[in-house]
Amino acid sequence: MTNNENIIINRLPAKTWYWLDVNETKLPWDRSNTVELESQTVTAAKKEKHAPVRIHVNTVDEYSNKNIRLEAMTGGELTVFMDYGTRYNLA
Repeated sequence: MTNNENIIINRLPAKTWYWLDVNETKLPWDRSNTVELESQTVTAAKKEKHAPVRIHVNTVDEYSNKNIRLEAMTGGELTVFMDYGTRYNLA
């Protein structure tokens, strides 16, 4: 049995923000068939400037999920370029 649900993208904090024309959208998602990709964390320490970080994410099955955590400590600076290769669904 599948665990079908909707995931919401562009969730806005209040209905009054809809004038931005970036209204939230619900997409169908099958959590029971989701492949969890390896998590990734990128950190910039205090008062440190990193070279740009490039993160490449590709889907591996009909539903793929990858958690990416970006941390910039106070005074730190972090530039990230993200490249998504999505043949299928990616969260």
